Amino acid sequence: MIGRIALGAAVAIAAATLLLIIAVVLAFRDGSGGVSDHARPSQAGIGPTARLALKREPYIGVSCRRPNSIACDRVGLAIWLHRPAARVTATINGRTVALGLPCGSAKYHETCSSYCREVGHDQPCGTYFEGSLRPAGLLDGPLKVKPDRGRYHWIGEHETVGVVRVTAAYRNGKTATITKRVPVRPGWG
Repeated sequence: MIGRIALGAAVAIAAATLLLIIAVVLAFRDGSGGVSDHARPSQAGIGPTARLALKREPYIGVSCRRPNSIACDRVGLAIWLHRPAARVTATINGRTVALGLPCGSAKYHETCSSYCREVGHDQPCGTYFEGSLRPAGLLDGPLKVKPDRGRYHWIGEHETVGVVRVTAAYRNGKTATITKRVPVRPGWG
């Protein structure tokens, strides 16, 4: 008799759990039968993605060793955020750009902690990220420029624009994204 009561209670709990799951699924559906945007998780899996606030416009600049040359087919991308992020990812015309803090490399001869201490009063650490894209497609790809003289000389007279998508991930698990049209400039740094 006790076994039947326990079995009946288990069935009742399973049925209640199933009804709860159905109620939650129905609550998050929109009228089209899909999941509403407010219920759709972000890339981090937590809530909808917010619009990213930038401190200034992103910058894309040709990053070849020789001034005004596009022969190396490389661009740099700089991103300035309003608040520090744990990680920032970006694409230019759908192609991934590896971004990082401008520290910890042979170029700067310093650690990230010393860099952050040095720039902290002007720009909080984690608000400026940079990276490069190569090949960028300056010669015959998505960022193709019309040279001003010869095949590889460009001073920016003929404008080229890239579509930059930036996503910032914060320590609290939230993310924010923005997509902007950004002109390509003839110089970097």
